[in-house]
Amino acid sequence: MTAYGYARASRAKQDVEKQRDFLQTKGCDEFILETASGRNDNRKKFKALLERLTKGDSVTVRQLDRLSRRTLTLLEIREQFEQRDIALIADGKLYDFKNHTDRMLFGMQAVMAEYESDLNGERVKSAISVRKEKKGYKNVGRPAALSPRKKLEVYKALSRGESKSSQAARYGVSRSTIAKAYEELKQKKLSQ
Repeated sequence: MTAYGYARASRAKQDVEKQRDFLQTKGCDEFILETASGRNDNRKKFKALLERLTKGDSVTVRQLDRLSRRTLTLLEIREQFEQRDIALIADGKLYDFKNHTDRMLFGMQAVMAEYESDLNGERVKSAISVRKEKKGYKNVGRPAALSPRKKLEVYKALSRGESKSSQAARYGVSRSTIAKAYEELKQKKLSQ
């Protein structure tokens, strides 16, 4: 019987170490730390954990939404844990899936995890639209990997026959970013 601790953060900027510190206080034997969206059902480390779990094991998470931000996925996880006799500890609570009250509480928490995720998405979209409406505000979202000047340099270099790989290495971006920058300027030149 192994006590696993699972920590997940959506972005690399977020810190799973705080979750790990919490899990260490809960006596976990092994820790699985992952950076992936809670709406992503194809998380490699979490899938590997599910495959390793055996009867009598336990999984501890700081909050239920660390397992998933999708209600259906959480209900599927609950069903797997119940069938395989795996304990789940979330939000400081040991869920006993043979107990109707615990099943109901888990279901409510699952719905709340998805609801909270939906609200976050709406707030982000609203903030972006407000920022777009502000006069003079042009750049919404992730900052551009290449400035207009660098895009022009990339366009000239590729037009001279230099490779996309060399430009990607020069600017510290992916080859696809270089290709997009080149195509963007190529289309502008063609439309002039």
